[in-house]
Amino acid sequence: SSGGVTGDQNDPATPLGAVRRNLMLNCVPTGVDINVVSATTATINVDYTAYVYSDCSLTDAEILANAGENLNQLCSDSPIGGYTVPGLAGGYLFGDAIADQIRNVSDDIVRVSRAGGHVDVAVSAGAVPVMGTISGVVVRQERVT
Repeated sequence: SSGGVTGDQNDPATPLGAVRRNLMLNCVPTGVDINVVSATTATINVDYTAYVYSDCSLTDAEILANAGENLNQLCSDSPIGGYTVPGLAGGYLFGDAIADQIRNVSDDIVRVSRAGGHVDVAVSAGAVPVMGTISGVVVRQERVT
């Protein structure tokens, strides 16, 4: 599902309360209490160019589609508040992780450049990263021997 869950976690008649009640009944061990909150979203837009060897067996469309799937999975796997680094305030979705998800599509991708560089994207506390607009370009190049 998507979007925020409204209500009071202590009121099972509200959507947020119903979530907490179901977790308490079905998932949480006896004697353990939980707090349930609704996260906001942090939209992550990615504009990139993938440089690929011309003999890559994947079509440009397949590269773009697979990169999109990988980027969406990266966001799905990210914790609320992003990844944290000791000594730095706040959480992040790391720029290198974004580029890696594109590179992981094929060993024939030799370089990935992102508009604005490989900067880390700040994710505020209580926000969950979600992929927004993905704009990719594939540039084919010959192997240098």
